[in-house]
Amino acid sequence: MAKSGPITDPSDIQYIRANFIDIRTFAKELGETADSAFKRIQAGELPRPSYVFEDGTAYFPAHPRDLVCERDVFVLRALAEAKRKNLDYGEEDALRDWDAFMGGGFSVCLKRATPENIIAKEALMRRIDWLREALHDAVDELDQLELPFSPIFDQTRFGLPPSRVRYITNIRERFPRT
Repeated sequence: MAKSGPITDPSDIQYIRANFIDIRTFAKELGETADSAFKRIQAGELPRPSYVFEDGTAYFPAHPRDLVCERDVFVLRALAEAKRKNLDYGEEDALRDWDAFMGGGFSVCLKRATPENIIAKEALMRRIDWLREALHDAVDELDQLELPFSPIFDQTRFGLPPSRVRYITNIRERFPRT
């Protein structure tokens, strides 16, 4: 996971403490000591923490048992969920997601970092990307049909902004192409 520097903003610290657990709590919920959990993290048996403060305090997701998963089991679960969702997703994708999972990345963005939720997120993001592209295609087609409208008169003529403003200008401003 990419680092961007120390976590110093009070709102970030408050968010992390409210939504994540420290290594002692994490380890206790797994029936381990903090030292044994740390050793398992170092050995690549458990994912790295979601956040680490400057003093070294590590924070993990609130559902530690979600993170106990062997690589082969993770891959099988991810592939099964992808198949269930008719998602174009292969073993290479699952291994990439395994690496991100073990790096603590998925625990930052998902309430429960499970292979099934990782696939659900991927499927939903792809759907949103498709919808966004379909929206832009429709806006572009409408743009080809419409005149620009008069600068002042047509802005008030119909009691609401012209369709160009509502369906072309505003959409492009609110949902820029990525």
